Amino acid sequence: MAKNMAVGIDVGTHQVKVVIAEHFRDKHNRGLPRIIGSGITQSRGLRHGYIINGSDIRRSIGNAVHQAETASGVKIKKAYISIGGVGIEEIFTKSEVLISRADSEITNLDISNALDANEEKVREKFINRKIKKEYPR
Repeated sequence: MAKNMAVGIDVGTHQVKVVIAEHFRDKHNRGLPRIIGSGITQSRGLRHGYIINGSDIRRSIGNAVHQAETASGVKIKKAYISIGGVGIEEIFTKSEVLISRADSEITNLDISNALDANEEKVREKFINRKIKKEYPR
């Protein structure tokens, strides 16, 4: 039976912390989290909440993740990540595009068109900002 686990990563200006928890039921049948591994390293590559060196912060995150994996004996595949900072913003947009196929199957082209339509809306609101496109795998 697969274990129900959650991983949290907190990237701060001073430290990177990782925690791995699994869901378990106690003797009263209550569902509770149990921490099975954690890792903590000094944060490098951040200053006052701004990323100044991407490779340094990646290395810091990697070190903390490795510590947590070693402590728990679990290989991390997915995680919730928290990155705070004054320079980080997000915007939600909604667009509609026509599906290109008559049988209503959604293709990669349709997804690309939807993302492009949303990017146009975002560009109107974020002048002089860089938009990084990453598609889900």
